[in-house]
Amino acid sequence: MNIQSPTWLNQGRDEIIIETAPECIWSVLEDSRRLREWMPAVKDTNGQLETLGSTRTCQVSLDGRAGVVVERCVVHKPFHRIGWQLVEDTLGFSKMLKHFAFDFVLIPEGSSKTRVVNSSYFEPRNVLVRIVIALVIRRKFRAIRQTSLSNIKRLAEAVGGKTRAAPVTAQFAGDRSCGGG
Repeated sequence: MNIQSPTWLNQGRDEIIIETAPECIWSVLEDSRRLREWMPAVKDTNGQLETLGSTRTCQVSLDGRAGVVVERCVVHKPFHRIGWQLVEDTLGFSKMLKHFAFDFVLIPEGSSKTRVVNSSYFEPRNVLVRIVIALVIRRKFRAIRQTSLSNIKRLAEAVGGKTRAAPVTAQFAGDRSCGGG
């Protein structure tokens, strides 16, 4: 199953303009070792560089609750789109939601700007969950998307500028446009 499956429902979308090329943003998104830098809920992960089908296990803390999530990379189109699907978790998401996934789409806007769209996909498992989604979950997921996008912007613009917040992936180490070389 992939993120384009007709059974998956887009449950939220946020976007941001980042003042750098898609390659610099990609260097942040595809390197799971940097996940903690842009996703505050993640405290640790065993992820490396993402590839289609790769999985990562993340130690997370959401609203003070510690847990584990396992995600699989289900979309990997370099410099354009990357997405993950929840495989299992200890926080109860898989009990409430079917087909829980999220992705980032990178849309170039000229030579030095990129629109980044972050979407969440899932289907409620029952009517009670639909109510909880309307009252609580949708708002919390939106806050997570917005925080992640702001953090990605900060990191990618640092990578694309003269100073770097952290090392870029080896693929871009010699690319001056993404802070390498």
